[in-house]
Amino acid sequence: MLYFNFLYSPDGGGYQNSASFLSSLVNLKYDFTNVCALVYKGTSIHEMCKRHGIQHRAIKKNVISKLLFELFSIRFVKKGDVVFSIFGPPMLLSKKYSLNVGGMAISNVLYPDIDFWAHLSFLKRMFKKVKDRYRVARYRSLDYFIFETELLREKAINQMGIPRKRTFVVNMSPSTLVSPEMIQASPAANLIAERKLSNKFLFLCGPHPNKRLHVLPDIALKLSSAGIDFKFILTCKSSPYLESVFCRAKSLGVSDYFLNVGSVKAEDVAGVIDVCDYLCCFSVLESFSNNFVEAWAMSKPLMVTDSDWSRSSCRDGAIYLDLSSLDVCVDQILSVISDSILIKRTIEKGREVLQEYPSSIRKAEEYLQVIDVARRSGKPQDASFL
Repeated sequence: MLYFNFLYSPDGGGYQNSASFLSSLVNLKYDFTNVCALVYKGTSIHEMCKRHGIQHRAIKKNVISKLLFELFSIRFVKKGDVVFSIFGPPMLLSKKYSLNVGGMAISNVLYPDIDFWAHLSFLKRMFKKVKDRYRVARYRSLDYFIFETELLREKAINQMGIPRKRTFVVNMSPSTLVSPEMIQASPAANLIAERKLSNKFLFLCGPHPNKRLHVLPDIALKLSSAGIDFKFILTCKSSPYLESVFCRAKSLGVSDYFLNVGSVKAEDVAGVIDVCDYLCCFSVLESFSNNFVEAWAMSKPLMVTDSDWSRSSCRDGAIYLDLSSLDVCVDQILSVISDSILIKRTIEKGREVLQEYPSSIRKAEEYLQVIDVARRSGKPQDASFL
């Protein structure tokens, strides 16, 4: 039996990738006879399984349900069964009886020079670092490892000692739901479209300090002083971090430059991108952001943090910003929005870079190829590196 474990990607980009993967398999008319999907109840992936008759096990979306499900998974996952997660470690206690293939989603531990949790208090920072160690231990018990970029694979091999022969790279692709053909009206898109502005900067992400949304109020203050018309469009659910961003914006008198449309459904992403002018990724670190391929697929200029992880993926298909200096960053933004030639060239280069990445169908096929290699190779004998 082959299990598709979608429980480690409950939302955000990971969930979108999971939904796109399953949708691509449906389009490929994949034979699901010996497949079982592990899903959360009430999600679009759950509905897709029911609609297409895909065998599945659904649980409530909470930590306790997931913990109990994993602990008792030995009741149905048999020795030799393959468990595949686009992003995620093996299920608890499954190392000895299932063949585990998964995507590595812990890029922050591969960049020890970046203090990923610097924004937290000492105690919270220590807790996160201990949690990272635990996550690394969980991921290391995978039998076969999938990375989103060659850069991350090399870092993992060199820093974690993972045997190269057990690693694979499957590049990201735009979701099947994100293309000009998939644009549809939605409350979020309509709300944005009502703002008749020339510079709408979209931050398509959740409320996490890594996304560096907390710098936006200060950037907004500097941009407003330059007299330009703009709006920062956020897609975040309510959280203490988001509230702190809005409190800062209010204290600086720039609240009117922000619009939060809340979490966007996967099927509404194309429409939201379409009514914005720029797609922005100001993250401290990303393994690979869906924002990249989404901007290219929707012909929008991509603004991204200037770093090795972004340049290795985007090359000439992005406008790079120095987020270490807000004054420099603002000057760069002002320069970009007044340079229509640069914007047009970036969009064109983005389309070219996109052609080098697999389609969603091709990416699904590459995942299946990795699973097939893992199946034929069986449990690795070089587990001593653990």
